[in-house]
Amino acid sequence: MGVVNLRLPSTLAPDASKALEPSYFLGLPDYMPWQTAITVSHGQMTAEKEVPESGCLCVPWTLAPSDNGLRTWPASQPLMLTTATLVERDQSYRLLVELARGKVNQLRNQAADWQTGGLELPPELDDAIREASKAFARSVCEREAADRADELAAAALQFALKTGDELVATYVSQVLAARLARTPKLPAHVSCTVASPIINPDHIRELASSFSLLRLPLPWGQVEATMGEYRWEAFDALLAWAKLVGMPFEIGPLFDMAPNMLPPWLPEVLGDPQRMAGQMLDFLEAALMRYRNDARGWLLTAGSNDPTTLELDDEEALTLNAQLLTSAEQINPTGEYAIALAQPWGEAVAQGYRAISPFVFADALLRSRIRMSYLELEVQVGSAVRGSQPRDRLDLSRLLDLYALLAVPIHVNLGMPSSADADPHAEAAYAVNPGAWDADIQARFADDAGVLVLCKPYVTGLHWSHWCDAHPHVFPHSGLVDAEGQIKPALAMLRSMRQSYLG
Repeated sequence: MGVVNLRLPSTLAPDASKALEPSYFLGLPDYMPWQTAITVSHGQMTAEKEVPESGCLCVPWTLAPSDNGLRTWPASQPLMLTTATLVERDQSYRLLVELARGKVNQLRNQAADWQTGGLELPPELDDAIREASKAFARSVCEREAADRADELAAAALQFALKTGDELVATYVSQVLAARLARTPKLPAHVSCTVASPIINPDHIRELASSFSLLRLPLPWGQVEATMGEYRWEAFDALLAWAKLVGMPFEIGPLFDMAPNMLPPWLPEVLGDPQRMAGQMLDFLEAALMRYRNDARGWLLTAGSNDPTTLELDDEEALTLNAQLLTSAEQINPTGEYAIALAQPWGEAVAQGYRAISPFVFADALLRSRIRMSYLELEVQVGSAVRGSQPRDRLDLSRLLDLYALLAVPIHVNLGMPSSADADPHAEAAYAVNPGAWDADIQARFADDAGVLVLCKPYVTGLHWSHWCDAHPHVFPHSGLVDAEGQIKPALAMLRSMRQSYLG
């Protein structure tokens, strides 16, 4: 076990101190979490990690409201920030100074890496990166005046975040320009989940102009609400509608691990992995045999690395996914099959629910020579349990580049709530995290995250959570049409991306 102590700013309110308890250590080089115990008391945070090695501390930090200009999350919502490497020592670190050090270090290293790859930094951005380093240096030099050091570190951190976003914008612009100079459109698609037939003709036109692919969910829990009895009528109607609309589509997920998408009788088989796997394989075979001539692409599981529903350990979860992927290919060899991973930053490992990170989970599946047409990452911001805390675009870019090492095409499933109110059509366990979520913040997130995702050459799919909040769905208020049928601003952002980069 390793212990690191950090002094908190004297101006930090008690409720803000409590909000630091979800912090956790990350290991290098994959930046995946270690199980960490956090204690906050009397102006000090103690982080006790299970691994006796140096690591980076990831902290949910609430920034000053004045820094909300470029932010794609509510002012009251913490942003996950990471320190530089912290070694164990007797002397306490100053948390704000270390958060500033971590972001400035990430900013400088990422700029250098992208410049090595051909990025041309505008002179004003190059100057801003140097100024971020100077701002951090000024905070470090205040050794005797702790409050002054924290004040300077906060300013350096905010400046580094702003400069980092400008760096990402420059990177995205130049990468997209270079790729589109070689080909008139990117080899990727923009898709959305449609759970029920859309009747409004204006909405159908919006759908067709914004997306190049539809995803039709086939939830196990809705089809097999009674064990052994399959009711296909609702999906047959959805499938007939999709064919009438004439847009390409894929089917899935079949097994979304949200409780509202699973059969009501599932508790009868929990605790018996073999029996549960047998029931899932039976449904998989029935679905593939019925619809294999209708779709080539299938998303089999979503969130199967989420530990909260199926009560499986890591080995059992890996075995289940391997069985489903292998069986699907045996039943229908011409199909293309994929899975989606929840919380790709690995928060469940930090909380002790999982022993292996989602990155290692995916790597283990691929090393067993199981074929996947793509791997999908859920970047669902703002929802409890299965969602992720907000992060800046430097962190999102680093995450995507990490999963690219798996050498499998990557799809990214984006989502963010447009309201903090209760959503009666969503999974109740995935309630919206506290914050002033609204449709404009959702639209900025769709735009900022979407273009970054699409510029990556290994990304072949950008997916949005779901179409309409009036139909059953997983994540609250993350649709592009609200429950009253009003289109949200995020749809225009996605449509612009599709038309600009995919033709």
